[in-house]
Amino acid sequence: MKKIISLRGDTLSIELCVTDKGVSTIRLEDSVGLEGSDFVETKWFLPRFGVVQGEEEEEKSGFSGEEESNYKQLNEEMSRVYTRAPRSFTIIDRGRRNAVVVGREGFEEVYMYSPGSKLESYTKSTYVCIGPSSLLNPISLKPGCVWRGVLHLHNPNS
Repeated sequence: MKKIISLRGDTLSIELCVTDKGVSTIRLEDSVGLEGSDFVETKWFLPRFGVVQGEEEEEKSGFSGEEESNYKQLNEEMSRVYTRAPRSFTIIDRGRRNAVVVGREGFEEVYMYSPGSKLESYTKSTYVCIGPSSLLNPISLKPGCVWRGVLHLHNPNS
């Protein structure tokens, strides 16, 4: 496995390159404008290591649908895996008048999580965790094959 992090101009790219040097197939199944994208509600999860600590609760999981609008207001808790999402889309912080363009290569899904006001330590500010994913459709890598996935974060504000 090779990880490459690069900064070019206003774009940060994080690349993961996996080579199957074994004799059997391996599966990659983890999570590293959405109008019309299919989604599946998932149980939210917290990373094993991080600044946010909390207890997971039983949530509705497995509900699916299609995003009905071109924007999502993130003042409520949500945890979704989007399928058929655009290869790049923009996240806008209207309060601070900032934006970031999120792009991906190699991944078919996008994971989006926002706790809304669920966690006491974050009740004054809303945030979103977003990234490429292979949670619903794992990537199968046959022996001798190479897979490459990239996450791009671009700052269009400069």
